[in-house]
Formats: sequence, structure tokens, C-alpha cells
Amino acid sequence: MAGSRSRKLPEKFGPKNKYYQKIFSSKDGPEKIRKIKENQSGLRVFSGFHLHSITLGTGWQAKLDWLTENHQQLATLGFNGSHISQIFRNKGWDEKTKWLTKDYSKYSKHGLTPLSTVSVLVTKDWKDRTSQWQKNKALLPLLQVTDSRISPFAERHLIATFFMKSPNRARKLLESCDYDELERIQEKIRGTGLGNKKTRQEVLEGVKKLGFDEDVVKLLLTAKNHNIRELAKLYVDGDWSTAAVSAEQLKEKGVELADNRSTEEIALKKMATESVLKKIRENHPEDYGFWRKFIAEKGSDLEELSEKDRKEFNQCLGRLHKDKTTMAEIYQLLKD
Repeated sequence: MAGSRSRKLPEKFGPKNKYYQKIFSSKDGPEKIRKIKENQSGLRVFSGFHLHSITLGTGWQAKLDWLTENHQQLATLGFNGSHISQIFRNKGWDEKTKWLTKDYSKYSKHGLTPLSTVSVLVTKDWKDRTSQWQKNKALLPLLQVTDSRISPFAERHLIATFFMKSPNRARKLLESCDYDELERIQEKIRGTGLGNKKTRQEVLEGVKKLGFDEDVVKLLLTAKNHNIRELAKLYVDGDWSTAAVSAEQLKEKGVELADNRSTEEIALKKMATESVLKKIRENHPEDYGFWRKFIAEKGSDLEELSEKDRKEFNQCLGRLHKDKTTMAEIYQLLKD
């Protein structure tokens, strides 16, 4: 009986479920519900919300047919119900799934994650962007950090720039990924005064006026295992500390770096947190305790690490360095 239940849609997906009701009341609603129930064993990874997204608009029959037969291909690549439903929400899903099954793996070995992939595939220019990846794929093995004085996260920042911005931007940023160059940038920022800048964007804009764009500044921060709270502190009083910098301390100086994430972004981060912790528990059990503390309890906030924590953080990070996928997923969770 337990095995039978596992092949069914969640018990909540019934007439009392609001997404069931939305699907039922939409165009062809009763037919959509019938189709979903007929194929429930092949659609069990999707929640009511996911199914509602997938069945919006025309072509819903073809979407459900493909997913019933083939969703496991995407699941094997690491895509969950939320990822897949976003890909299938609009037109072009057939071309996107062909790209995923053919090309995704050659980029995931460099640290491209399902979450990053989806954020590209839902854009209008996804074909142009993935084409640029193909044309510049020889650059990916060169985006490395071998200087032990620079955090491995700097490498992840270069890779993320390649995929999420452009290969050319990553190539240019690589020129700044040098310890002495990063020190020079830090010295130019040190103690220049924050003035009336009170938000993340205002802090970054202030640094931009010093001649450094946001990508270079974020490279500096990741290279030193810090985030924008520490940048604000450096900007205010010239102190690049090893101690944690709390939001309350910055607030005393008139700086409030509010969390502007949407409800959906917060939900996606929660799912990503659960996923990466499961992966660490399975593949790096010796460091699971620390990563659970950092990710789940400290919210992946580098400025919540004490000096003692930082030493352990660097040791754990060093052991993870060759696991590019897990490193990439942790990098995505970092609080900016």
C-alpha cells in the first residue's frame, strides 16, 4: 500500500485544493483534471501549483504527455518539480527540453546548476545566451583560482558571470582575479566615506564612482569570503575586519541593507538549501555539521562567521573545491 500511495499525486491535490479549483475553472478545466488523474504516476513530482503553471494556455495536452513519459530525464539531471514547471510555463518548452537533454551535462560539470539554467531558459534571448556558451566553452577550464590567498568562491563568481552575464564579461573579470590587483582595489575603497548611502544599490553605486563596477566589487568580496555588509563597513571607516559585521552595527552608522527578495525567491532558496544539504550529507558527511550550521542556521551569511568559524569555513571549503556542482550551489545561497 505504501508503494501504491507513492505513485499518486499529493493527497492535497483534490477539489478542496485551490490550484485544483483554478485548473478546473480554467478553459478545458475538467479535461485537464481528467488527464492529470489518468497520468498521476508520471506526474507525482509536481505540486498543484506546478500543475497549474504547466497547464496554462494552449498546448497543455502535449506538455502533460511529454512530462508523463519523460520528466525523469530532467530529474536525473537534477531538475525538480519547481524547475521543470518554470520551463514548461510558456511556449518553447520542446526546444528547451531538447537543449537540456543534449547540452546541459557538458556545462553542469563546470558548475552550472538547475536553478541558474532555469533563470536563463525563461528569458526571451535564451537561445542567444546558450549559443554564446557554446562558442566560448573553451574559456570555462581557464576560469580557475589557484592562489591559496584567494577564496575558491572567487572562481565560482567567475563561472557564474560566464553563465549569468556573458563569457566576455567573465574573460575581462578574470584579469582582476589577481591577489595584488584585489589588494589595490581594496585600498582605493578603504575609508572613502559612505555619506548618505543607505541601501545595497547606493553602496555599490558609490564604489562604482571610484572606478570599479559591481562585478569587480563582488569578485573582491567573494575572494575574501565577505559580502556587502563588510564592504559597507570598509567604506565607512576603512576597517577590513576578520570579525563578523552585524546588520545592527551597520544600522548604528545609518546603513540599512534590507532584504528585498520576493516570496517566490525565498521559497526557491529554501528548496535549494534542502537540496544542497542533502547532497553534502551524502557526499561530504565529515563536513555536514559545519555546512548545516552555516547554511541553515546562519542563512549562508558570511558576516555571521566568527574568526574561529572562518578558519573552519576555509578548511571545509578547501575540501569541497573539486566538487564544482556543490560549490556552485552553496555559492548561489550566499547572502549578498
